[in-house]
Amino acid sequence: MRPRRKYFGPLASSHYETSDFNVEQAQWKRRRIGLAILSVASILSVTIASSSVIKNRTGDVLYLPLAKTGKVQNTIGRTSLLTFIHKTMSGTRPNKVKRCSQVDVLESQTSSYFGSKEEMEKLIPEWLKGFRTMKEEFDIKLEGSNVRGQIPSDIEEGVLYRNGPAIMETVGGERLNQPFDGDGMVAKFVLNAEDNSVHFTNRVILTQHLKEELEAGRTLYSSAFSSGNPSRERGNRLALPFSLDFKNVANTHLLHWNRKLWALWEGGPPHRLDPDTLDTEGMDELGILKGESPFAAHYRIFEEDDGRRTLINFGAGQKGVDLNLKIWEFDENTMQPKKERVINLKKKGFAFLHDFVVTKDHYVFHMNPLSLDLKKVGREFLLGKCAIAQCLKFNPAEKGVWLIVPRDPEKPFREIEAPTSQFVFHHGNAYIDNDGKDIIVDSVTLNSFDFNANVDTISADYFSSPGAWSRLQRNIINLESGTVVQKVISNRGCEFPSILPSKVGKKHKYIYTACSAAPDIEGWGPNRALRKTEMETGEDDIYIFGDRSFPGEPVFVPRKNAKSEDDGYVMIVVYDSEKDHSCLAILDATNIKDGPVAEVQLPVMLPYGLHGAWVPRSHM
Repeated sequence: MRPRRKYFGPLASSHYETSDFNVEQAQWKRRRIGLAILSVASILSVTIASSSVIKNRTGDVLYLPLAKTGKVQNTIGRTSLLTFIHKTMSGTRPNKVKRCSQVDVLESQTSSYFGSKEEMEKLIPEWLKGFRTMKEEFDIKLEGSNVRGQIPSDIEEGVLYRNGPAIMETVGGERLNQPFDGDGMVAKFVLNAEDNSVHFTNRVILTQHLKEELEAGRTLYSSAFSSGNPSRERGNRLALPFSLDFKNVANTHLLHWNRKLWALWEGGPPHRLDPDTLDTEGMDELGILKGESPFAAHYRIFEEDDGRRTLINFGAGQKGVDLNLKIWEFDENTMQPKKERVINLKKKGFAFLHDFVVTKDHYVFHMNPLSLDLKKVGREFLLGKCAIAQCLKFNPAEKGVWLIVPRDPEKPFREIEAPTSQFVFHHGNAYIDNDGKDIIVDSVTLNSFDFNANVDTISADYFSSPGAWSRLQRNIINLESGTVVQKVISNRGCEFPSILPSKVGKKHKYIYTACSAAPDIEGWGPNRALRKTEMETGEDDIYIFGDRSFPGEPVFVPRKNAKSEDDGYVMIVVYDSEKDHSCLAILDATNIKDGPVAEVQLPVMLPYGLHGAWVPRSHM
């Protein structure tokens, strides 16, 4: 199959015939084409007019090209042609074309961590290079020299899906300095062990809000996290001063259920995608949501005692300062909820419920000690000087609260105070222990959280702050006494905890995280390693990818006929800032420290993702 590299605008039909994809050569070819177009455009002073649009086969508004050059599929923003062409010409022609590989990364297990402030200041710009806009779309088979090692033949058959922000600018042309606001891009990896190849496809998620903005030719929705609330037209800073219509960017996670695929963003409804082509089919209220009602990005799939799978998710909304929490359960072959529970909690509207966990009998949430700074809302947000999220403040004098909700709707929920003030983004898992007296919850916890942090403000000081430091912690919630014991499992900075999927809500032995190369807070820095942690002993099995290589979320994939909890592989996307390219690394979960058994070099830098999922072939 001929690989296709698609661009928005006049370069949408560019193709590269070689299956042994050479990245630098392709980039220079793109720049030469851009130079030719620039010569013409400079003479004509052509700028794309907002009154002219083109649409794809489903009628979606796409991009405004110089000429209609054939099919133009899901594509990104709207800007002047000259700006677009200048972007294609960044960089210079390479003196020597060489193949991209990860040999140095694979052999860098002995790399040191960055202990000094000076070393950290050098590392941070390399890490931040992964927070860039990517506007290319691919449908390409990667094989030959693009695959190092052997894709395991005993891996469970299926597909890896991944989601994350990829467009770090607004339709109005303004740069976003907080990736949480970037429009989402979904990627799909289909592995083939027989010919040692991977088919890679990626598509920008053409959300309802993005379509509306492209049709209008300007920004219509506010950004929730980026400083200065940049979702407004350049030169008109008061265009959206009082707007609470935040853009649904569908950039956080993916849900594959009942042979359907959705892109998730916790502030609104999901967007339906084609599981094969990844084309966006539209916003989906699932028959249970009304308007912009939230459907969380972190769901749990629980395997019942009889083998049936149950999808469990929630939506956290606000009524003034109160929290309106809805929890749903879905049977395996439908998206009609078999259970729905609604809970209203006074003065908990800003608890920031991003994730949750389940057990056989409970839904469990950690309510973070946050409040809304009303003075900042009036003095900065309403004047367009900050985003609404930057008005949230962490209250170190207040303690976190665990919300325990029985899955039996007839039983009352409970609030149990934590012993300390902490912030939690992500949980690993939960289960019932001690004859039903305890709930064990494993989480990544922080001492605080600064909502003003962004790519413009991150410095070495941030990574030396105890507040920003995240570590793996076990929380033992005793239901009889209503108390919580906190046990730090590891001081190594980490994020994105994941487990064997069949262990959701059940006792687990291992958790996998992307983690720091440093063993504790001193010099911890951005994640540069993959870690497997034995939760009872705290023993770690770690592989460091390289001094300037940064991994995302690990996803565990079982072996065929797996015999133990760690009998499988861990898949993880790694960005190498030195080569400015990403790869998909596959590691044997029973022996992480030996590094990847296979690695697939992608044709571009894939921006840092947030979450993904492995979907077995039997569920597709």
